[in-house]
Amino acid sequence: MKKDNERYTYFIEYFIIRTLNTNDEPSFVTKKMGTIKAYDFERDDSDNEIHVGSVTIKNFHIGAMKNKNIDPIDVFDLESQDYEIYNNLFDSYGELKTNIDMSFDNFGLDICVIDNIFINPEWRGNDITRMVVDDISIQNVESCKFIVLKSFPLQHEGGQVEKNLKLEEFKDLESDAKKASKKLNKYYKDLGFVNIAKIPKDILFKSF
Repeated sequence: MKKDNERYTYFIEYFIIRTLNTNDEPSFVTKKMGTIKAYDFERDDSDNEIHVGSVTIKNFHIGAMKNKNIDPIDVFDLESQDYEIYNNLFDSYGELKTNIDMSFDNFGLDICVIDNIFINPEWRGNDITRMVVDDISIQNVESCKFIVLKSFPLQHEGGQVEKNLKLEEFKDLESDAKKASKKLNKYYKDLGFVNIAKIPKDILFKSF
């Protein structure tokens, strides 16, 4: 639903998870789970902060891994969805694939992975995802080489699309898997994400 963006200021409150055991694999990734909110200037009560959506990102500290002789696979293997990203980004020697490395000229060594961005149905259509992606870029421009995500329609998660589409958060979303994936890929490309040759089409990259 289209909102009056002059009435609202959007912001993210992040909950950050870091492991303090310096030489353990989990300490080489920072997980940020964010709650996207809108501040309503026309309300003076305690309900002037409205829950709009959520975002989860992970920063894989590749430079620190190299300094400590940690193989990236041991860090990306901690969660199954991250291992899939690893398989598409790195070669058999644990180095970034040449075609990916040559596609970006940013000096940062780390990799920012967007796990998911979810906007509540009544707030869709207000360019909030673009704001979130732009903010992620600002946060990571100095430390990361690129941003990457796997484009996957959440309504098809678990192979239970008919059940999922009955839920309020997935209403009005595409039921056909191919059409949903194509639509989502186009959406992310409109936000500046691109494909790279020889990498699956649902793995999308964004430079700074």
